[in-house]
Amino acid sequence: MEVPNFTNVNRHNIEELHLSIRHRIQQADFIALDTEFTGFGDHKQSTNPNIEQRYQYLTEIATTRAICAFGVSVFVGTKVTNLMFNLLANTTHTIEPKSMSFLATHGFDFNDQFLNAIPFTPAQQNDIVTNQLMRDIFMEIVQKKCPVIVHNGFLDLMFLYQSFFGPLPKQLPTFIADLTWLFPKIVDTKYISDYVVREPISFLSFLYKRYQRLDLKQNRILDIQGELVHKHTPSKRQLHEYGLAPKLSAPLDTGKPYCEQFAAHGVCQSGIKCQKSHDLDLILDTMEGKRPTKKQKQDPSRDGVRQDPKRFEVYHSACFDAYMTGYLYWHQKDRLDLTCMNKVYLIGKQMPLAVEKSIYSNYSKNVPTHQ
Repeated sequence: MEVPNFTNVNRHNIEELHLSIRHRIQQADFIALDTEFTGFGDHKQSTNPNIEQRYQYLTEIATTRAICAFGVSVFVGTKVTNLMFNLLANTTHTIEPKSMSFLATHGFDFNDQFLNAIPFTPAQQNDIVTNQLMRDIFMEIVQKKCPVIVHNGFLDLMFLYQSFFGPLPKQLPTFIADLTWLFPKIVDTKYISDYVVREPISFLSFLYKRYQRLDLKQNRILDIQGELVHKHTPSKRQLHEYGLAPKLSAPLDTGKPYCEQFAAHGVCQSGIKCQKSHDLDLILDTMEGKRPTKKQKQDPSRDGVRQDPKRFEVYHSACFDAYMTGYLYWHQKDRLDLTCMNKVYLIGKQMPLAVEKSIYSNYSKNVPTHQ
C-alpha cells in the first residue's frame, strides 16, 4: 500500500496552484487538518491538569517553535484531495533535537524544507507573497464554515492560529471565542473515538488500518483525486526520493511477538531499537485471530518492495495524518450528531475542551468583524 495521491505545495508552485486549491476548498463537505512542528516542549507542563496554565505554556510553545508541515485533506462526497504544504518560518524559532529526530525517522526531508519550502512569517501580515497566499488559503478554510476535523488537535489549532491568523490571545476564553468564529464545527476524532464510539485503542494509524479493513469488506472506498499539477510540482518518483511519499507495505511476520506498548498507544519507549514488531497488520491479524499464510512467511517481499523487519511504518507525514484523520471521520460520521462537535480532546483529562463562546468572554482583535 502506498500513501494516497497528494499535491506537494512548495515555494515554486504555490502562486500557480493557490486558486485551484481555494476552489477545491470551496467545494468541501469537510476538511481534515494536521501539522508537524519543531518542538513540543516539556511533556509535564504541556499536560498540566490546570487547563489555564496548560494554555499559557502551550502558547509559549506555539510562539517559540514553528510549523514545518501542514497537511490538508478536502473531502467532497467520496472524493478526496490531499495537500501537503511544506513550510519554513523566516523568524528565529526553537528546534528541539528530539522532535527533529522523530520527523527524520518518519521520512521528513530537511534538505527539501530549506531548499523548497514556503517561507512565511507567523502571526503577521506582510509583503511577502507566499505569506499572503498561505493566509488566503487558511482563510478560505475559515470562510467555508464546514466541519474541520482534527485528531488530538488542541496544539494543532493553536499553531495554525499563531501561524496564519494572528498572535495567540493571552487568555484561554478569548482563544476559545476566536475558535468559534474561525471553525464553528470542529470535530476531534480522538475525542470521538475515546468517548463517543468507545474504541478500546484510539491512536490514529491503528484506527485508520482497522476502519479501512472494515470498509473494504463492505466495498466502501474513497476516490483519491489526482495531483494538482504544475511544472514545479514534484513527480511521484521525486516525492519518494524526498521521503515525502514512502511505501507503507508492512514488514513480514518474523515470528516475533508484537509490541504491546506500541499496540496500545502507537508509541514505544524503545523506538527503533525495539525487538518486537510494530507492524499494524500483524497486530490486527493477531487481534482478529488470523495467521500469516505459508506463502507470506516464505516470500521475502510484498508488493514488490523489499521488506526491512526493523523498519517502522511511516505514518507521521502531515498530509497522510490529515488524510487518516478525515478517513476516521468519514467512517464514524453516520453514528454522530451535533453534540459531538466542538469538543477537543485534552491529554490527561477526562473531559474535552468545550469550544463554546462564554457570555463573559470577548473576541480578540484578530477577528475582523470585531476590530
